[in-house]
Amino acid sequence: MPKHELEFVVETWNGAPERAVTNLMGVPVNGLVIGGAILALLGLVGLAIPVLTTHETKEVARIGDLKLQTTEDRSFVVPPLASGGALVIGVILIGAGFYRKR
Repeated sequence: MPKHELEFVVETWNGAPERAVTNLMGVPVNGLVIGGAILALLGLVGLAIPVLTTHETKEVARIGDLKLQTTEDRSFVVPPLASGGALVIGVILIGAGFYRKR
């Protein structure tokens, strides 16, 4: 059974150091592909979870051992157009990275 490892190789061109290239299961991956994959993943998460809610507890008053606290909920909406755009740009970057390696 073949062993799949993550291997880092630094390529040089005309004696000048180039960006590190990662071999993942025998497929060369450059920075465009990695950046595109991250951007596409963020776009998918934005489409899957369009509203993020946070909870913040603040101390309003304190008298001895008695504490008065309030909880504030805040919602942040991720626009579907931004998520879809990130997904499309990520896929384009992945394609450009693989095309450049040919």
